[in-house]
Amino acid sequence: MNNIMKAEWLRLRKSNHFPFYSLVIWLCLAVFPLVTLLGGDSLNVSTYLVSVYDVVAIFIPFFIGAFISICIAFNYINRTAYYEIMSGKSTNAILISRIIVYTVYMTVGLFAFMGVIIAIIGATGGKGDMDKMPVRILLFAVVIIHICITSVLLSMAGHSLLAPIFIFLRFEVFEGIFTMLVPQIMTEVMDCNEKTIATFSNYFVVSQIGSVFKSKIDADLVLAVVLSLVFETVLWYIAATISFRKSEW
Repeated sequence: MNNIMKAEWLRLRKSNHFPFYSLVIWLCLAVFPLVTLLGGDSLNVSTYLVSVYDVVAIFIPFFIGAFISICIAFNYINRTAYYEIMSGKSTNAILISRIIVYTVYMTVGLFAFMGVIIAIIGATGGKGDMDKMPVRILLFAVVIIHICITSVLLSMAGHSLLAPIFIFLRFEVFEGIFTMLVPQIMTEVMDCNEKTIATFSNYFVVSQIGSVFKSKIDADLVLAVVLSLVFETVLWYIAATISFRKSEW
């Protein structure tokens, strides 16, 4: 597994395009919310984190997922993935290696940029009025890890350039339908109260980003963030494993 990880790191670093594309994604997701706050009266860490949700939350899953899926798809275009299988590498070793490499790469890169911005804003504008900020940032990191793992496993299950379409369907179409239509159905048909609807919505990543930065941090939110990560990891890991075993290499 170590050899697979080293090879994947090398491909990312030596590529002519992927480091540049990932840099653009990190800059867009971390810096663009700051741009919208410039010139305002209250520029502090709290307003910056809220702006991350207001401005780019809907794009975070697809941007990160599309980048990961394209990187992985190129392993099939240049036949690297086939060579790994034919060399006797196990399915589990390949899947886990991809998860570790891309999750660490995207999460650390994004939080490095955000960390610098938070440090600068904190030194000049202060913390703001957001409570439990370290916990909120930690939960946000868990959401990003969730996005990365799901993107890797969906891409490995699709193992083609169609993978970005799967990512789009999962994070944009599926999330859009469920976070807009299902709460309405729960209200009008099932007569559910607002707390039940909010708890249900917290199992979807875009809603999680909003809740992490704008809502009260409680046990229900933490449980939703962790359980949704575990559920999707298991679900898509099984799907990717089945896809690998049914593929004709």
